[in-house]
Amino acid sequence: MKITDCSSFSYHGNQVMVNGISYEIGIPLDEKIMVVLYNGTDYPEITERLNDGTVRTVVDNKYQYAIDEWIEVKKSYTKKINNPLSDEEQISAIKKVINNYILSVVKKYNFSSTNSIGKYVGYDNAYRSRAESLGLWISEIWSFVDSKLLDYNNGNIVLPSLSSIVNSLPKYKG
Repeated sequence: MKITDCSSFSYHGNQVMVNGISYEIGIPLDEKIMVVLYNGTDYPEITERLNDGTVRTVVDNKYQYAIDEWIEVKKSYTKKINNPLSDEEQISAIKKVINNYILSVVKKYNFSSTNSIGKYVGYDNAYRSRAESLGLWISEIWSFVDSKLLDYNNGNIVLPSLSSIVNSLPKYKG
């Protein structure tokens, strides 16, 4: 099976979800891959760690073979999680993936962390505009996520899946 045969695929840490089924993996997909988000698009969105330790997001087929190979042999390297995560654990996992996604974008613009953005706002400097636009984008993301979780807590919706939340996040337009 190839990733393009999956309706959804996500990976973070040692947790993988293929078509809505959670797996715990014993070996990583690839030592450079940190997060993979895929929901039936042309290519997965992948957060990778470069040799110099920086993090970036790639949307291409660079890791297609590694992911396809892992999916093909997943039964050898995984155990299906029989006990589904509690709602609190799912929410925690969603927030962790979103934090990693935000961090990958922030680092792409040469900020070391989301906290470092705050050092460049509120006064004239070369990084002010970028820092303020990233801060606004991060605020939009968490407002969106908080509204979804509030709807869930109020009983208005079922707990959204990781892929549905991630695919609905506001995109940073730079």
